[in-house]
Amino acid sequence: MIAVVINVLAIIAGSVIGLIIKKLLNDSVRLTVMQGLGISVIVIGLIDAVKTEDILLLAVSLVLGGFLGALLKIENGVNKFGDFLEKKLSRDENDKVGKAFVTASLIVCIGGMAVYGSLQAGVGNYQTLYIKSLLDAVISLMLSATFGWGVLLSAFPLIIVEGIICLCSNLLIPVVNEEFLNLLSGIGGTLVACVGINILDIKQIHTANLIPAVFGAFLVYLF
Repeated sequence: MIAVVINVLAIIAGSVIGLIIKKLLNDSVRLTVMQGLGISVIVIGLIDAVKTEDILLLAVSLVLGGFLGALLKIENGVNKFGDFLEKKLSRDENDKVGKAFVTASLIVCIGGMAVYGSLQAGVGNYQTLYIKSLLDAVISLMLSATFGWGVLLSAFPLIIVEGIICLCSNLLIPVVNEEFLNLLSGIGGTLVACVGINILDIKQIHTANLIPAVFGAFLVYLF
């Protein structure tokens, strides 16, 4: 669990530094930072996405997951929770607490490195999560410099997701193989790229509705 804790601390540190930097940025610079962040997130997502060996499995998983997510109205629930945080915690109209929390949580929790790194950490190999911690620190810095302190809140879902995977790694590793991990990485990377597209306002994709694609991967792969 030490690697998971370090990942959480990296997000907190990056967010705090970003908040300090935010005070020094004007609107024009902040917009440029946001655009750079969006492009970077898309690239990071695509790097994971291309690891998938079977594009058809990826597509079917996303369709099944999106169908289930739309039925469950996950996007609406996430947005309502974000609005709740906005009303309860935001004291500055420039601090988009809800958007910051949702965006940061999707990026740091659903990428391939979160799953694969947590599995490795559970059996004593921390390298992947250490690398992810550095990336998350930089992403958190840019997000908080753009959206505000709500990015800090993403540390909570992160420690839950990575912690559970890490603790269950001894049970999961014997039943998964590299092909399946690449499929999960591809799904996670695709969702992260969708977040980047949303940041750039190219097209608002209902990314949260696609999260069940991870579970769709289990169905597609096992059956």
